[in-house]
This record gives sequence, structure tokens and C-alpha cells, in this order.
Amino acid sequence: MCGIFGVYINDRESVTKNSFIDDALRFSRFSKVRGQDGMGFLVDLDDRSLVYKDSNNYQKSSSSLRYFLGQHLNEPNSNSKRLGYIGHNRLVTNGRRHLYEDNQPIQLEHVIGFHVGILIPQEGVKKIASSASLKLSDSDSALLFSLIENSDPKKIEDPKYLQHVLGQFKGNYSIAVSGPALPSVILASNCGSLFVYKDRSSNNVAFASEHSFLSGYLERSRFFKPSCSEHILQLENKTQTESIILAQSVLRNQYTAFANKNYEKLLKEFDVDKNQIRQVYKEVEQLNPKPGSSFTNTQEVNAYITADFLLEADNDELNVVLNNSRSKSLRSSQYYKKMLENLEQEKGDKEAIQFLKEKIEGAEWFANALIQREQTLLKTMNCIVSIQEEFFKTGDEKLLQPMKLMDISEKIDLDISTISRVTNSKYIETPYGTFLLKEFFSDAYSKDDGTVISNKVIKSHLQDLLENENKKKPYSDEELSEKLDELGFHIARRTVAKYRDQLGVAVARLRREL
Repeated sequence: MCGIFGVYINDRESVTKNSFIDDALRFSRFSKVRGQDGMGFLVDLDDRSLVYKDSNNYQKSSSSLRYFLGQHLNEPNSNSKRLGYIGHNRLVTNGRRHLYEDNQPIQLEHVIGFHVGILIPQEGVKKIASSASLKLSDSDSALLFSLIENSDPKKIEDPKYLQHVLGQFKGNYSIAVSGPALPSVILASNCGSLFVYKDRSSNNVAFASEHSFLSGYLERSRFFKPSCSEHILQLENKTQTESIILAQSVLRNQYTAFANKNYEKLLKEFDVDKNQIRQVYKEVEQLNPKPGSSFTNTQEVNAYITADFLLEADNDELNVVLNNSRSKSLRSSQYYKKMLENLEQEKGDKEAIQFLKEKIEGAEWFANALIQREQTLLKTMNCIVSIQEEFFKTGDEKLLQPMKLMDISEKIDLDISTISRVTNSKYIETPYGTFLLKEFFSDAYSKDDGTVISNKVIKSHLQDLLENENKKKPYSDEELSEKLDELGFHIARRTVAKYRDQLGVAVARLRREL
């Protein structure tokens, strides 16, 4: 519930007012799934603090925030001692959504605080606050930050003091504290829901309540350079051969050229031959891309899928069955039916009779609903199989027919929304592999001879071209378009680029090998 995110920028050479605002709104979009009932924002600029609060829906709040920052934020000064922002996306669990004071941040005279989680004041906390002449509030967040503000700014930075204050509260929480009186920003969490990243090259810092929000933001932010530190650390722990030493130097000094496969620049910068650069790429490709995964406490997720449908082929006949059907095992309890029957015969307690009737009827309704659901699943799947019969008999993707949700809806007389729900995240196991049902839906493409085919057929031919291309001189999107044209598919370059992206294949420059 709720989310905190923030960025503090030490390398300010390339920071403009517009880039700062765009970056803040980008990070907010990643965090919005934590709550869209309200938004709070703080811009830290030396001894000046801009605070924004809004209890509108997320879309309105973000538009208002952009306008607010545009009106009140000046162009950042490269000499600024502190430049950053902290944001809060609120999910209302208790308190009042539209009350300004209940939205974060909590702004006091010297302290501006953000909080996510649950704070439960222990016995005696409000007494401490009263004796210290602090303003009491029915907001536990406000009470916490009031206690923090009541101390000397230098004292606040002491982890032991902060632990002492937080120790007056129970629950799971993460906080961010800033303000003109504090020499630095304070982050604290007792539940691990606060992830921090520091860019070694720029010393810029980013943090967020969810690791996925932070990593997603870092991939797109212009204030953080791609990190290769985990690769360098792994290389440092290997036997220091000539290629290993060269790989470390390449990653430290020319990471961008390495990532973009700018071989000419690498050859020139390090005065080496092609074989040496090949060896560098080979060494890096052998490293673990997620070295931290070995330290996780969570169990490894099983890398297999349990299919919802099973396709059986018998003498060229295709038969679809549900995997793990549950409807056959559901039965109304004869014990309670007999109990109801006896009560009715004996004219027993009317409330008990009514209660049993409702529960038995509810159970039977549920069993019937499950049967109906499974029938709908089978009806939909059988229709898909009938349309894509040639594919299911051979496993050849080039035989896939164009098919849309509407086609299924019209054939089996069910609403298109029902078809969408039925096919969403469902799998079928076939002799040729396990497939996601959504993979069978595609747009139609008309060839010169009038034949209508699925665009998946085009993707299949595109995949063949990519797999068989000269790796030292891979096809550009324009060349791929020309090759497909020779096969009878008149596809524009932009469409080729879209299909290539959907296949998960990089551009020609990044596919090129030495």
C-alpha cells in the first residue's frame, strides 16, 4: 500500500528544468500501481522546498504536478548543494482521501516526511508528544514526524536516535525524511520495502518502494548510466588472463561502445585485433547476468507451465480435453441434504431450515457455474482448433490462419469479452509443444494472388531470414523488407521493424559479429 520514490542528483551538468520534470513524472508512473488515490511531491533545492499535494485521480494529479513544477521550479543551478525530489503515491486504507492534511508529505516547520506502511503508536507515545508540547494529530504519520522534528537536526541523523523514535511505533513501515534543517535526506525501513541505487560514476541516487519500479526507472532515466559493476566484480574474481584484464578495461572505459557493438571504436581505443575483441565478448557472455540471485531467500520459481487444455490426436482426429477438470469432483453433501429433509418433516426451526436451504442452493449454484465455465472453455478451444486444424495436425506455423476474437465470438455465439477472458493466460499442450492461446490470434494479410494468410506466417519467414543471415553483415530492416518482397510479402520497413521487435531480435548493428 502506497509507494515512495525519489532521486537526488549530484552530477548536475546536464540537468535542465524540463528534463528534471520529465524524469520525476516518469518515476511516478512506475510507482502509481502502489496507489492512485492521491499524490504528494517534494522538490529539494538547497534550502528551498517545493511541496505539492493532490487527492485527484492519478491522471489529473500528474497533469497538475507538471503544471505546478513548471510554474514554480527555476532552472537548476550547477552549483546547487542539493537537488532532488521525493514522491508519494497514496492508496487510501484509513483516513480521509480529500483532506489535505491526510495526504503526504507531512510538512512541519523543519521536517518534511513521507511514510508507507502501518504505524501503530505504542502506549505512552501520545503522552511523550503532549509533554513535549507537540501538535497531536489523528494521523500516525504526523505524530511520528512531530517526534522526529522535536530534536536537534544533527541528532536526527544519528541512526540510534532514529531507531529510538521508530521504536515507539509498531508495524511495518518505510520512511523518507527531508527538510531545510537537515543536512541530508534520511531513509529508513524495517520491512525491506525500500530499495536504493547509487550510480558510481555520477553519485546520483535513486530509491523506491519496489525493486521493479526502481529497475524500470533506471533503464529509462537520463540521469543514470548503464551499470556494469556486477560484470566487473565477476571478472575481478577470475584468473587474470590477458583477455580478462582487457575485458575489465573495456567495461570500465568504453561500456557504451561495448554495449552498442561499436567494434571500430574498440579496436582503435585499445589498439588490439579482432580476435582479442571477440574474446572480450566471449568472456562477458559467460558471466552471470543476475549474480545477486544466488543470495535470495526465495525459492526458485519452477520453469514449467501446467497447460489448461490437452490436445489428443487419434487417426488424424483432434480431440481437446480439459486438464484437471474440477466439476466432476464437486457434489452437494448428502449429510446436509438429509439434515434439511429431517428438519422439514419434523417442522423444526425455521431459521435453521432457511439457512440450510440457502447454503445448499449456493453450493449447487457454484457447482453448476463451474460446469458451465468448463463447457465454455471447451467450446472456445474446440472452435480455435477447428480454425487452426492444419497447424494442430502438423505443428507448422506457416499453416496458421488469420483469426480474431470476433471470429470465435460469431461461431459459438458468445460475447467477445467472454472469449477474451477464456483465452487470457491459458495454455494448450500439443504434440509440438505448449502454446499460449493468444498466440493463435493474428491479423490477416492478402497476397497478390488473393490468398489470405496470417501475419504469423510472415513472422515465421522473417525468423528464417534472420537465422540464416550473414552474422558479419546482418540484414538491415530495409534489406529484410526487400527479401520478404521476393517471397511475395509486400511489407513496409516500419512493419518489418515492428515484427522484428515482436520476435525479440535486435537491430542489425547489435546483431553484427566480428
